[in-house]
Amino acid sequence: MKVMIIRLLAITAVLGFAVFINLEDVKGKTHEGKQLEEFMKGNNYVLAKDAIHTFEKQFGEEISLPKKLPFEPTNQFGRINRNEDYLKLHYIRPGKTGKYPTRDFIFFIMSEKETLTEMAESFH
Repeated sequence: MKVMIIRLLAITAVLGFAVFINLEDVKGKTHEGKQLEEFMKGNNYVLAKDAIHTFEKQFGEEISLPKKLPFEPTNQFGRINRNEDYLKLHYIRPGKTGKYPTRDFIFFIMSEKETLTEMAESFH
């Protein structure tokens, strides 16, 4: 009888723990989360750290980004545009209707360094 009770308690504990671990999956993804996921897949984006690593390796330059943003991003992704040789990074925090707006910082990292003089000349 004691063995049966111990087995029953063990099974209950294991099942309870499994449900607790997968609780986030049960809730499902938010509409914003699904949209971001579709945007990433449809536009060939990867995680920002992977895009940065690939870009640094490809061009032999270390990328220096700001240490802090004016908001805490929940999603960070990027992609390398091989035709124009630049890295595009998105740091996003989806908004909540009526509470706060979506924040999206976009960084473009060029493969070649340009001076302000060169950039100004290209506009004339």
